[in-house]
Amino acid sequence: CYDAGELCFLIDQGDSYRATCHIIREESGGRDGSYYTFEKGKPISFNPFRNVRRFSEEDSEALDFLFTLMATLWKNNSEPISATAMKFMKDSVLAFLSWWNETLRETERIQGLPVPPMNDDPVFDDYYDFLDKVFRKALSNEGIGKEYFDFESYMIALSQFKTNGAYGYLLNSRENIDILNDRFVVFEIDHIKGDKVVYPITTLVIMDAFSEKMRSSSDFKVMVIEEAWKAIMGTQMANYMMELWKTARKHRTSAVVVTQELKDIISSPIIKDTIVENSGVKILLDQTKYVNRFEELASQLSLSEDDKAMVLSLNRYRPFAGAQGDKRGAQGDKGSSGREVFFNLGNKKSFVMRLEVSPEERWAFSSAKKDKERLAKAVEKANGSYIKAIKSLVKKDASTS
Repeated sequence: CYDAGELCFLIDQGDSYRATCHIIREESGGRDGSYYTFEKGKPISFNPFRNVRRFSEEDSEALDFLFTLMATLWKNNSEPISATAMKFMKDSVLAFLSWWNETLRETERIQGLPVPPMNDDPVFDDYYDFLDKVFRKALSNEGIGKEYFDFESYMIALSQFKTNGAYGYLLNSRENIDILNDRFVVFEIDHIKGDKVVYPITTLVIMDAFSEKMRSSSDFKVMVIEEAWKAIMGTQMANYMMELWKTARKHRTSAVVVTQELKDIISSPIIKDTIVENSGVKILLDQTKYVNRFEELASQLSLSEDDKAMVLSLNRYRPFAGAQGDKRGAQGDKGSSGREVFFNLGNKKSFVMRLEVSPEERWAFSSAKKDKERLAKAVEKANGSYIKAIKSLVKKDASTS
């Protein structure tokens, strides 16, 4: 996709794209190939209110992100929020944006809140202070009690994300990560996947960054969410994910989820009812280990009898060395080292292709631990150049084979 000129954006777990990303950075002379790693002790900070003027009723998708984020900060996907409470929570966000964008500046100056700079974006601290000093009074004046909106519970939950809170670093960045001009961006979040607070929030903010890129660029785009999609299937985030999937095509975007577990597809109603239904392309690798439950998977993916036969035949027959087209040799015949892949296009056309890569590509794409360790050592010897390292490894392998 990148070689075809498309914009590629990936949220990954497992460090699978590090080599690919660095190679692209070398080949593009530094224009493309940004690799962001999230590690405990080395946090990356965001600003959910970046480019604040994009949040308006005309851009409902951007507003939906803010509403989803605040709901997640409050309940952390642990329980649903009542329609009434959600209404007042949304009102607080809209009132804050209105004030920051000048409509209520003079009124709030009198109430003791500092007047924001004309051209700056707010950060999370600014929203919290607005709630504490302005919105609290508004609720009191209107007689809105706890039975409608548990404001104190909301404030306690949000206080963790103020600068002096446990997660104060996360949402108060004054420097924005610029991904709008980079054609290959990877966010590696494997190191924070066990953090039930940071992980889903980080994933959501990253997706919003891509959503902004998706709507602002007329180029064709590809968004790939690896196993990280599990983090955004909670109570508060499900609707946001659904809307993103439904609108992707309108913005010339191919939205992709990747999973290795059959149960992930079958057990998630969001995957079944939204993502699968709105995915024009389905790609399956060898399903041998799921053969006893394959009928269940095939039903969820609406595969025909011919489709099922093709999937179950993957890698059972190996072509003769040098074979062309779709010819197949006897079962177990040793020839090509490639792997077969099943494609279904809009439930109208299905086929199997064999994927083979060059020795250089194998080193660039391999996620095997031993390969990554060997490549890392070669990169060190090559003074940081992945391209030189891979060429040396291929040469060494060829001389010893």
